[in-house]
Amino acid sequence: MDSDQLSKQLTTSSLKKAESTGLDCILFTEHQQQGNTFGERFTHAIATVFNMGYDHVITIGNDTPQLTSKHITEAHQRLQQQQITIGPSIDGGFYLLALSKHQFDANSFKAVDWQTNKVFRQVHRFLSTAQTASKNTHGIHCLPAFYDLDQHSAITKILAQLGTAYKSILVCLQALLISEKPTLQYLQIGTLKASTTIFYNKGSPVTML
Repeated sequence: MDSDQLSKQLTTSSLKKAESTGLDCILFTEHQQQGNTFGERFTHAIATVFNMGYDHVITIGNDTPQLTSKHITEAHQRLQQQQITIGPSIDGGFYLLALSKHQFDANSFKAVDWQTNKVFRQVHRFLSTAQTASKNTHGIHCLPAFYDLDQHSAITKILAQLGTAYKSILVCLQALLISEKPTLQYLQIGTLKASTTIFYNKGSPVTML
């Protein structure tokens, strides 16, 4: 199986996890996204969800197979208490972000150095500052840190963490291990563009990017 097939498997798996929570789900494909950069596309996807009338959004990606529906549900529950949730990636990014409409500032998101190891730190910093300014004492909740598929060296670590329930993904990852590095680079671009947005009740959404 090639990287394109793996990307489809990962997206299908992520959607199933999101849909199992009972929350509304919206998928943003690369054809639906708007913007020249990842930051612009990511920001536009979140803004689109809020403009649809939702008060909260959870964004998740398809390149962290260790993510479970329990993590999404936990983020949803935290949002009911006006608490932001971030699922950090070990490479310095994040695989999940849950926030409310009043906590979202498009300019701050666009200013992030996306696709670098500064992402988590920068997003955590400006969201913490916003929380303090609004006198919100709940702080930011962090989920467990996971490896994602942005780096070839992370694949073996992810393989060790996945159970047999993810057999189709395991097969794809094992095949990718013996492929050339340029194939993985193609996968990285694909996973960054293939976005899924998941919503829960008309008041809390989730977004996969």
